[in-house]
Amino acid sequence: MARLFGLVLGISGLSILIGPDLKVFGSEPAGAFFMLIAAVFWAAGTVSIKYFHWTMPIALLTAWQLILGGIPI
Repeated sequence: MARLFGLVLGISGLSILIGPDLKVFGSEPAGAFFMLIAAVFWAAGTVSIKYFHWTMPIALLTAWQLILGGIPI
């Protein structure tokens, strides 16, 4: 139940962030699309950091997550 609540809360946050861009989505969809892709990359990085047993420091993993999440932007 807590995971479902977290998912709903995360989707709500993305909806609030992308809300103003939905007006422009018809004429310029690239910005909103790249923002969503960056959010998905960031979420995948967070999940992988928690799922796998990493041997490198967490600060280095966070830096990689920032670099990979920033590619679409």
